[in-house]
Amino acid sequence: MKHLLFFKAFLFLLFFGIISCGEQPGEQDIKQVNVYLTDCPFEAEEVNVEILSISLEDDQGFMINLNTIVGIYNLLDFQDGVDTLIATGNVDFETIESMYFTLGTNNTIVVDGVTHPLELHQGNDQVKVKMDLAEISNNADYLVDFFACTSIIKKGNQGYVLKPVIKFKGEKNNGGGNGFEIEDLIEDFEECYDIQYPIDLLDVDGNVLTAQDDDELADIVINNELSGIVYPVNLLDENGAVVEINSEADFQQLDDCDDDNQGDEEFVEEFIEELDDCFELVYPISFANDQGDQFTANNEDELEDLKEEGSINAVVFPIKLLDENGDEVEVLDSNELGDLLEICQDNSNNQYSLGELLVLLSECYEIVYPVSFTDSASLLITVNSNSELLDATNSSQIAEIDFPLEVTKNNVQVPVNNINQLNARVNTCNENNQFRDKVLQLKDCYGFVYPIRLIEANGNEVEITSDAELEDIFQSNHIKQFVFPFEILDQNGSNLNVVDDSQVDQLLLDC
Repeated sequence: MKHLLFFKAFLFLLFFGIISCGEQPGEQDIKQVNVYLTDCPFEAEEVNVEILSISLEDDQGFMINLNTIVGIYNLLDFQDGVDTLIATGNVDFETIESMYFTLGTNNTIVVDGVTHPLELHQGNDQVKVKMDLAEISNNADYLVDFFACTSIIKKGNQGYVLKPVIKFKGEKNNGGGNGFEIEDLIEDFEECYDIQYPIDLLDVDGNVLTAQDDDELADIVINNELSGIVYPVNLLDENGAVVEINSEADFQQLDDCDDDNQGDEEFVEEFIEELDDCFELVYPISFANDQGDQFTANNEDELEDLKEEGSINAVVFPIKLLDENGDEVEVLDSNELGDLLEICQDNSNNQYSLGELLVLLSECYEIVYPVSFTDSASLLITVNSNSELLDATNSSQIAEIDFPLEVTKNNVQVPVNNINQLNARVNTCNENNQFRDKVLQLKDCYGFVYPIRLIEANGNEVEITSDAELEDIFQSNHIKQFVFPFEILDQNGSNLNVVDDSQVDQLLLDC
């Protein structure tokens, strides 16, 4: 896999207030600051990072250097609650704006017994961590998270690059202070899987940020406060199979990658099951175990025998497959296999044809024409308007769309770079329409007591003060839910408090 980096490094900051008996009014507290380093499990032998200094900055720009225990730290030595003191000092700040790390150049990573240099990205040895502490708590622990999987980028055969992504998490005793973090989820993605780019993220203002590769993902995480991920997200597991994630709940259901090296018949069976919908195997085909031993099947009977081998967990490439048309397809590596399985999965899971998806997209978004696609006869068709699109999809079966599509909503460009993003946009549109119908039915049956508040798909709240605004909001925004509680007028003209979705559903049944 592209990443072998399965750890997060945590830096614990303990602030102890020391107040003098002779303290005068208005005198600032002197607080001792101790910085501790710890880590969690990661599948590599060593990850060595050289720390040269740690300093703090207040909101006036004043700096103070902590007494840093300079050295090279193997982050994997500090796991499962083990930590080590790396800096200490006294500060008289009332606030802390930022923390700064200065890293050295003696950074290495050891993978499969081989030591690789861990080069600093563009030679940048300074890492700024925004803290924004308006008040320094006494006797409170604060947490800083080193997002290692996102920070360490494998550059093909050119080695590893360290592009540090470090985030302040708040009070440690409150679980890091921020609860669910998008950065945490991205880190977890990369522990066991390769992210299939592009991937779209939402910042706190609802803007869509698209990463096309590991570098761009690191930049987005470093420079933005994130609020969400645009699903679906496609991941590639270590066997080259595509895993589609449609929600945070989907991710939570994924198996721990430490358990994925199950080998045995389950691996072979799952591999065959994934191919069955769209392809047939061309024999011979070979598999391998952890020790590199290869096992070859020359027919279905021998493949059945291989299912009993207890350590098989990889396919030996290249392999050959027969597609639905009987054409032979050579697959050179796991990435190519993942692409084929992704197309297969998209075609089998879509409830809409490609033509229907394009028409549905045009009903919710502004498509910037021209748009091109290939029909089932391999003819290239280009359309220049919604009406031409409708005519073309009614008369032709679309086999392939020429991505990316340029699409806007409220003059904001919305990325549609592949079939997964097209499905996601249409699903969002459908959800918006379903919720709109529910809201308007509630309005027609009862009437709202304004103002009411609704939540957009990007998480922002919008206030509605009239029926006219309510009608307009669904034309220009994707709306997904109510902000509870709100009031309606019941059939007697009295105000009725509505507290949750189940009450809304019952009201609609009674309507």
